[in-house]
Amino acid sequence: MRVLYYVLIGILLFFIDTLLTFLSPIFIFGQKIVFAPHLFFLFLMIISVYKDVRFSLIFATFFGIFIDLYFGQLYGLYLFGYLIFMLLVHYFVKVFYRDYEMLFALILALTFLFELFIFAVYAMVGLIDVKPISFILYRLIPTFIMNFILLLIMFPIVMKVIEKVQSKIDRRHA
Repeated sequence: MRVLYYVLIGILLFFIDTLLTFLSPIFIFGQKIVFAPHLFFLFLMIISVYKDVRFSLIFATFFGIFIDLYFGQLYGLYLFGYLIFMLLVHYFVKVFYRDYEMLFALILALTFLFELFIFAVYAMVGLIDVKPISFILYRLIPTFIMNFILLLIMFPIVMKVIEKVQSKIDRRHA
């Protein structure tokens, strides 16, 4: 039953992610600013810290395939990206599960790296032709700021959900 909570939250965040994507691009002083919300990815990393690695890898695989099929520019990009980053979370971030500030900073850093990963793959395949400085100024920094704000909003909510679901399980087994 608890898996259902996480799946429903994941689906909800995926749709909110998609809706936020429609707000982009915006034009400021004639410059096209693109931001990419990664709400589901942020949620997936938080879940990966507090749940079993198998659970997070299965969750990442399922939603990675779903997102690849939904957006469909380059199949497998989100699937493999999610899997790689969930393993990074498991091996390098999970040790900070009690230090919320460090966890917050590392999740933001990994989101930054995930955006770089997507850019690098698209550039290697030839789907985009953007100068790196333009990418940094007009996509990477706005994406980082947006995901920082989204994580500020989402982090306490997700932590309460995790605690509530875990406490229900603990009460049943007591």
